[in-house]
Amino acid sequence: MSRSSQPVACEVSGGLDSSGIFAVAETLRRQELLPAPGLEGYTLAFSDESDANELEYARAVGRHLDCKIQEILPTRKPLSWYQQWAGHYREFPSYPNGVMGLGIRERARDQRSRVLLVGVGGDEWLCGSRNYYADAVAAKRWDELLNCFELDRRNVGLHRSLWWLFRHGLAPRIPDGTVKQFLRKLLADDQRRIEGEVWLTPPMKRLLRQRRDKYLSSRAIKTRQRKQSNTLSSAYAAHARELEERMASSVGIELRRPFFDVDLIQFAFTIPDWYLLRGHTDKYLHRKALTGLLPQAVLTRTTKAEFSITYRWLLPEIRQGLMGKMSKRVQDWVEPGEVAELLGNVGNLENSSWPAWMLWSLIGCEAMSSPRLKSKDGCLVFP
Repeated sequence: MSRSSQPVACEVSGGLDSSGIFAVAETLRRQELLPAPGLEGYTLAFSDESDANELEYARAVGRHLDCKIQEILPTRKPLSWYQQWAGHYREFPSYPNGVMGLGIRERARDQRSRVLLVGVGGDEWLCGSRNYYADAVAAKRWDELLNCFELDRRNVGLHRSLWWLFRHGLAPRIPDGTVKQFLRKLLADDQRRIEGEVWLTPPMKRLLRQRRDKYLSSRAIKTRQRKQSNTLSSAYAAHARELEERMASSVGIELRRPFFDVDLIQFAFTIPDWYLLRGHTDKYLHRKALTGLLPQAVLTRTTKAEFSITYRWLLPEIRQGLMGKMSKRVQDWVEPGEVAELLGNVGNLENSSWPAWMLWSLIGCEAMSSPRLKSKDGCLVFP
């Protein structure tokens, strides 16, 4: 994926995934095995104290590899830019936490790169889950169950391990009954609120459930495999990846995702969960494989960047854009009362960024409902 006639660019966020890709690529470059004439690293320079600031980790990667990683300010665009994008490409506009990386793509292009490597896919394929208990119980592999329990006991202690065994191994095997149905209803109601289903009109709720039932896979044997299979068929994931590719190509950059390599995905489907999750350490095998290639600060990192700040930059414009009358199409999709409640909660994003995500969906729908581009002398112009 690094094959290019020009120097290859690589995002180095400071997280395990993109940093790992850069470290491996730099190792190959020094061994003269990288199929490109050079390698350049880029990271976003959030200078504030928000959870989006990862400069500490990106700089640690640069020091460890003795490489210069260029620090680029995150891109901030006004709401009108997103609306024009939607009209120009006739699709949902990109997300603020995706557009923030536009500056990296532009700088890479200006420095003659045509390819950008990114770490997207690491969370999808290299994160584990405690479903190894459920799978071992379902298959009656008692030796494997005992081995998993013992590994967890060493890492987190007896009491926590016993709870995990019950929660993830025994509870799923409880026969259906009044208690289990009640718990399922509570969890389902909570999940619908988390995913924003409560603010959709009844016809949209039915359509959403029909599509979920159609695309959710049940063919995979293991619990994690079902989740991974759903990742491959996820409409949102495909949508987000396409938007990222569109944005990169708009400035002359081809986006490549090494973690979406077919061999790696097949590997992820076959490896047991307990290779990926040990106690509280996720991506366990990933971390072990990168030992020596990355600094300890990144190898042992347990935090993740959080980019809701990019939505907060636009909150005044989002509020103003939705306070007026919504288009007929959007009115058919959402409940006005729920939208009003969301507008009242946008200033309280300390505990959750979901209100901003939901409102951004409405902004995108409104942008797509606006008058289409008109042609004048063979050129596209905005109305």
